[in-house]
Amino acid sequence: MGRETSTDIGSIDVVRDRYVPPRRVIIILTATAITAVGQMYSVLALLPQMAASFDVNPAQVTATSTVFGVAYR
Repeated sequence: MGRETSTDIGSIDVVRDRYVPPRRVIIILTATAITAVGQMYSVLALLPQMAASFDVNPAQVTATSTVFGVAYR
């Protein structure tokens, strides 16, 4: 697993083959992706309320959220 290498500053223990199990990484990345995408789509249901709250046209709120979504990616 490890190998000791000698250098000018002394010996260094080189550790290889220590990886995070792929299943754990896949679970974390999937949960993060679902959360990020879910937050972006939750805005769609709030567009009419946001337009009324800011007293603007719903198309303007839609355009603003689209620009944000494109910039976010």
